[in-house]
Amino acid sequence: MSGRARVATAVAGVAAAGAYLATCLPRQVDAAITPSAQNAFAATKAGIRAMLPLQAAWSARGGSLASVGVLAGVEVAGRLLRRAGRAPGRAEMSET
Repeated sequence: MSGRARVATAVAGVAAAGAYLATCLPRQVDAAITPSAQNAFAATKAGIRAMLPLQAAWSARGGSLASVGVLAGVEVAGRLLRRAGRAPGRAEMSET
């Protein structure tokens, strides 16, 4: 692996790990400080949603930048679909 590829892999790994922490950590801290059913549920949802950035970080660490791009695309698509699902005029959907 060339020097540039190593740097790109390291940057992608750090970015994905940061995305994981930003997605998961705030809800986990809230649940630890104020343990309630709602906070535990929110922390669980955040942990599940944070799996994609975590997998991207692992892929970057393994040197697979293409898979990092694919995983990032899946995350973006999921956010867009969730936003489209909340569009005015759409029926409410259960997340369970």
